[in-house]
Amino acid sequence: MKKSTIDAAISQEQAKLNTLTEKKSAIEEKMKKCRAEIARLRLLYRNSQFDDLTEALSNKGLSVDDVLAALSSGDLSPLAELLDGCERPHGEDDEQI
Repeated sequence: MKKSTIDAAISQEQAKLNTLTEKKSAIEEKMKKCRAEIARLRLLYRNSQFDDLTEALSNKGLSVDDVLAALSSGDLSPLAELLDGCERPHGEDDEQI
């Protein structure tokens, strides 16, 4: 092969590589945007779950802090007591006659 033929082949391959590199950069940028959108949507989903949990706990007379405190202490009985107190109709005593 002549040097000029080899030089031409090198130039062609370099041009192909440059084109592919540009496409790769564009694709990587699109992938980065997709990853960021997925992270944002996951955060929205977790926030929605947290809101649902907070509402459900509130409906039972509990707070997230109550649950976290019970979990960190390893004693869930305070939660049971709070739930028992919440389920009793107002004015009902602990002792029944």
